[in-house]
Amino acid sequence: MLPYEVRKKIVKSGKFIEIYEYGKPYWVGFPRLRRLRPAPKIQRDQEKIRADNVNRTRKKIKRIVNSNPQLNCFLTLTFAKEITELKQANPIFNNFTKRMLNKYSNFEYLAVPEFQKRGRVHYHVACKFNLPEFKDKEDEREFERWFAKNLWRNGFIDVRPISNVKNIGSYISKYLGKEMFDKRFFRKKKFFYSKTLNMPEVYRKRREIKEFTDFFEPETMKPVFESDFYSKHTGDTTYKVYALEDINNIEELKGFLMPEDNP
Repeated sequence: MLPYEVRKKIVKSGKFIEIYEYGKPYWVGFPRLRRLRPAPKIQRDQEKIRADNVNRTRKKIKRIVNSNPQLNCFLTLTFAKEITELKQANPIFNNFTKRMLNKYSNFEYLAVPEFQKRGRVHYHVACKFNLPEFKDKEDEREFERWFAKNLWRNGFIDVRPISNVKNIGSYISKYLGKEMFDKRFFRKKKFFYSKTLNMPEVYRKRREIKEFTDFFEPETMKPVFESDFYSKHTGDTTYKVYALEDINNIEELKGFLMPEDNP
């Protein structure tokens, strides 16, 4: 791939279109030089790095979930045993996803592990799974007991349809806090997802951007969100978000519309 200059970036995640316009362009395609060992950072810089990492991971989760409207169910999986380490919990979760795929071949998911206050691991899962219709709360609890016994097999579950949650991308990513980057998550995945999920579409090349804007014509739409910010990488940057469908409630956009401080 030949190196090319980037002055604008477009990200399409389902019905959302994000457009970044950079005051200072950057280049893509050059081989990366080996970095020298950085000087020790002061604590304040380390905290900013962690916060930036959290925001980038949240943004990635929201974009993936918003690119997959077929994710129609939200699960919380809790262990009955006192499991406090990801190296023990994650293989159990992986076995659960294999059971689900064996029984439901179209099962897809995105999952975020979280530590409870006492240190026990549990998982928040947005997934493609058709829930039965429940007559009442007791009927729903009976299904949860069946699911926990036959599918999860390791404790308790809470289940709800995603239709009751307005912005599932923001909903599930809220479980990613700064604690996700403590020593318990060192060299561990912050979230898991099916290989079959749709990924956000990213456009940086001039020809790609022209073809995209000619087709979708975002300039004819009113942005649902816009802001200007400064980045040391891209200078003065303009950030706009458009929705391909009308959004009646601006609350849907809260949390999702946080521009990252990187190209």
